[in-house]
Amino acid sequence: IEGVRNAEIKKCRQTSVGISYVQLFGDRYGPNVLPTVIPHSAFDKIMCVMEDAGHLDEVVLFTKWYHLDENAVPALYKLQPINSLISDYLSSNKEKQQLAELEWQETVEKLEQSLSFASEGHMEENWRETYQTSELHSEFKQGLLQLEKEEANAKCLAFVREFSDLDFNQIVSLNYTDVREETTRDPANPGEQVHLNFSSDAVRKQRLDNLKGRLSGMGVKVVKSALGGPMDILKQNENNYLQGFLDTYCSEMISSMEKAAQTKDRDPTPLEADVAAHISIATENQNYFFNARNAINAAEKVFEYLDDKRNTSPFYLHGVCGSGKSMIMSHILGEIVNLKTENSVAMVRFVGAGHSTSTGIELLSSLCEQIISIIGNMDPNFEPRELPHTFEDMAHTFPKILRLFSERKTNAILLIDGLDCLGMADVSDTRLLFSWLPTILPKCVKIIFSGDSEAKSHDALASLAGGNEVKVNKWEIADVNRFVEDKLALRGRTITPEQTNYVDKSIGDFATPLTAQLIMHEVASWPSYLGNAELLRIPLRNSSAWLIDKMLDKCEKKFGEIVVRIIFGYLYCAMEGGLTTNELLDVLSLDDRLLNMLARLLPPGCLKLQRRFPPVIWARIRQDCADILQTKSSADGTIVWAFSHSAIKEAAGKRCQKIQKNLHANLADYFGGSNREDRYCDPQNLVDEIDGKPNLRKIMEYPYHLVKCEEWERLCQFLSNLNVLDVLGNRGSRRSSLRPGTGRSMLLELWSVWQKNTKAGDICAVYLKSLQDWQDESSPSVRDNNRRMKSVAVFVKDYGKENSDAKCVKNAADLLRQLLEREKSEFGDDHPAVISTTRMIEGCDLLTGDGGGRKRAPSGGFRRGSVGLNFKENKGEEVTTPMKFKNPGGAESSLHNLTPKALEKKIEESPIPISPIVKPPGAEDCDGGDISESQMGQIDVTNSSWVASKLDHYKEIVHMESELTHDQVISQKEGQGTGEEL
Repeated sequence: IEGVRNAEIKKCRQTSVGISYVQLFGDRYGPNVLPTVIPHSAFDKIMCVMEDAGHLDEVVLFTKWYHLDENAVPALYKLQPINSLISDYLSSNKEKQQLAELEWQETVEKLEQSLSFASEGHMEENWRETYQTSELHSEFKQGLLQLEKEEANAKCLAFVREFSDLDFNQIVSLNYTDVREETTRDPANPGEQVHLNFSSDAVRKQRLDNLKGRLSGMGVKVVKSALGGPMDILKQNENNYLQGFLDTYCSEMISSMEKAAQTKDRDPTPLEADVAAHISIATENQNYFFNARNAINAAEKVFEYLDDKRNTSPFYLHGVCGSGKSMIMSHILGEIVNLKTENSVAMVRFVGAGHSTSTGIELLSSLCEQIISIIGNMDPNFEPRELPHTFEDMAHTFPKILRLFSERKTNAILLIDGLDCLGMADVSDTRLLFSWLPTILPKCVKIIFSGDSEAKSHDALASLAGGNEVKVNKWEIADVNRFVEDKLALRGRTITPEQTNYVDKSIGDFATPLTAQLIMHEVASWPSYLGNAELLRIPLRNSSAWLIDKMLDKCEKKFGEIVVRIIFGYLYCAMEGGLTTNELLDVLSLDDRLLNMLARLLPPGCLKLQRRFPPVIWARIRQDCADILQTKSSADGTIVWAFSHSAIKEAAGKRCQKIQKNLHANLADYFGGSNREDRYCDPQNLVDEIDGKPNLRKIMEYPYHLVKCEEWERLCQFLSNLNVLDVLGNRGSRRSSLRPGTGRSMLLELWSVWQKNTKAGDICAVYLKSLQDWQDESSPSVRDNNRRMKSVAVFVKDYGKENSDAKCVKNAADLLRQLLEREKSEFGDDHPAVISTTRMIEGCDLLTGDGGGRKRAPSGGFRRGSVGLNFKENKGEEVTTPMKFKNPGGAESSLHNLTPKALEKKIEESPIPISPIVKPPGAEDCDGGDISESQMGQIDVTNSSWVASKLDHYKEIVHMESELTHDQVISQKEGQGTGEEL
């Protein structure tokens, strides 16, 4: 408990805004606390004092309960687990358990008396304070004595309650102060002790007064309350007394937080929070990097690639799960930063470390935003354009953004870890998942990405690197031993030679870094008195999966299988792989079955006053599982608790597989706001009542869990909420502080899932109903009404485009026409709002074929492609709109009208090197001039091998030199070919 308490005090000091530590003082110092560890030198001195005094029984008792652990550096004596020496202490037999509890209490009293005797007058002052210290004193030292005066004044608060008239004849007084018992013997019954009276314990009172006296000198703000005696509390009514204390407490806390907020720097932008989160992960990974030979070899290969200016391909670092790829990537980043090279930048992303890198659109948006920010800081004249909002468009934009570095001759290094973990939620075709990554990089740009050698995407990732790759191999046993030794030394631990030999025999000649780290976690708790016989009962295997299961088994045995599986299950089920401390405690507090089970295990009355999951249980699990759990940043910058490695997450997920749907349902209820008042949970409002900001945690988590537990009606109600549309549907998501495209992409995906599973009608009707309800309830202004109508129409149109739904686009156009009539009558024909709406209608007509003499596509005639849409008539006639680009002279030319020779010229003029294009079969004689219709008919444009080999060339040309016209495509004749859309 002491270690958990100290860790919590440290965490609060690091993370709290305003006051981080509150000390409560009454008139009670408390009993001494039996130490769990005693330094070797102190223990020897205690034993000498006891032996000299002839207290041999106490010496035997100490050596029975305290064992020397030479694996600790320096060596110390450890108090043994109670149930290891009193077997019935955890017995299910109530009578045996009570007898064992009495035996332990008697043992504690004897040990404490012996320590007091040895320390009083026989040891140095600091030792006496160590072994004659109450829990209150220990907290005081950890929370206050280690602070500078300025920090103590700003971050600490003390409440002091003092009684001026304690009457020890009143039984109630005995609960409020330290009491000394005075006993006499009855002459008639000499063997019986009779308690005559009680008096104040002067020694403990003096210690308490000394602590209180230190407060003023430390600069701690003190709030005092003076009372005559405990009866005054009862006369005032204890509830009123406590309410007065709580009012004062809340007032002081709010005041300190407001004061801290005034001096606090501005909140970071979503981009700044995202970049900081990934840098934090890299910094943490660097602490685990170890100079194992195979890791150094892999890193050197990367540095050789970075030094080779002629190498214009990306670099692929790969290895099996747990081979240390993330550590090596973080090490490379650290080395690059340490070089401090002028006119150079380095960027890092860990895919899957948060929602900001979970999908392609998120990753690219994050990278492009950072690049634009960097260029903007370098070039004050730089005017960035708005980034696109679909994965396909962003995939074409990313290479252009990279060329910004080349144009300014700035060296840029991008490190992307775990690219094989990239989600496919926003990708219509698996072949397009990595289409954004150029196989030929612009000058001055280097990209290093990593992936799992055993992942399905390994071959695709390797093909992108063009031979620039290195495999991270397992560590040799000598490196594993050095790693374990070094990391144990940082924890003040070591292991004996025979324990080292046992580890070597168990794991063989090679092991992954993850296995080495798990072994280190296991052996860190081994004491030196754990010999060969005991080691044989602790099996080890060279398997990270087996070691992870063993670690989870150990945790479940210590804290209870049900409790651990539910807690880890909630962390596994969370959308972003984690929950905040408050969210986890809230959702645990809403689980009646869990609380009822705890009520049977905990002391009586623990959950009677407040039906909340005890925070100390979560604190102890978090402390004991420090190598399993870690903090990370979510999409909105919130710090959440998550698993430290994907392999640990998957193992925890398997253990809660049977209850995952129930866990998702509980999380949906919690984030949906259906919380009980008696549990004191966050109400989870959609918009914060104080600052008006949207609740991004609710917006991100709630619909995800509704999908997982198949609550389609509730999902529809949430998605059709116009406030949700305001936050997620805006193309730039400025109202939500989300990165451009983040919310909109998510909303499109959720509606697609809803429509697929419900087979319901178009979403436009759903939104129109919500719009009508909102108008009836709130009577909005004309401006607000027009804004909402336009927002609904634009999103419905985008949804129709993304899902090839012509009806949706047509409904959006009809809604825009209604809006246009309103705007014209209010503002006139030349108003910017009218012009904007007119253009939107034209865009809808272009999609459906209603405008400009185009043939109208039938309902459902859309087909999603990587660039645009292909329209077909019912008769099978294709209506092809050639994709156009603007050449340097400004004239538009159709790609279909370029000869192969003209294409080669285009390639030669391009700012990045591209290998010469190969002519399609049948075009060998078409070297100059325009291609005639007869010659065009001879070209086999459906040849699949030619299409596949030239797909990248066409993309490079078009997106390097041109601006695409809106919603236009190159379509390919169907039949013999692959049907890929260029």
